[in-house]
Amino acid sequence: MLILQRKPSEAVLIGDDIRIVILRSDGGGVRIGIEAPSEIPILREEIVDEVRSETVRASQAATATGTVLKPPASSRQDAHPREEGEPPEGVA
Repeated sequence: MLILQRKPSEAVLIGDDIRIVILRSDGGGVRIGIEAPSEIPILREEIVDEVRSETVRASQAATATGTVLKPPASSRQDAHPREEGEPPEGVA
């Protein structure tokens, strides 16, 4: 882990595409701004951890009850593959 000290309005660059700017710092925390390409997900770690924990709980509950969990058809990779140029399912 790299540990840096920055002042408000100073930035850290990660590669060529990501810029993290310190916007404000006070006794309770730091406000940062993140500039990154839209294809790079930026997620708060505590939210990711919460979703993972809930997924594990749901999976364990499903296993205990014998329920099979399947993602909705719209999110499955194999759900009704379309030919190029064909509109999405449900679109005329």
